[in-house]
Amino acid sequence: MRTLHYVRTYLGDLLIISCDTFTDHLNKLERVLKRLEEAKLRCNAPKCVFAVPEVEYLGYVLSREGIKPQPEKVSAILALKPSTSVKELRRFLGMVQYYRVGTEGHI
Repeated sequence: MRTLHYVRTYLGDLLIISCDTFTDHLNKLERVLKRLEEAKLRCNAPKCVFAVPEVEYLGYVLSREGIKPQPEKVSAILALKPSTSVKELRRFLGMVQYYRVGTEGHI
């Protein structure tokens, strides 16, 4: 999938990015499925989602409007009690940093 610039992979997940027409998206999907077939790989149909305007991926919501953290993840961070140790503070800063980097378009 490396040569397909519109495909993002993470472990066993494939994300096909389309910003053009629905026909363009279907063409991209067909190319990806052919590559999988050539490699003798299969999709787990119950886990597949096709042609959606918005998708949750790695803790984010991806759409035409951009990249946002999942609301439930943000709520969980906001509901945390204040850190009482350096270890807890580092853990909190790590979570916040993860979302800061992702929303800058690095997915």
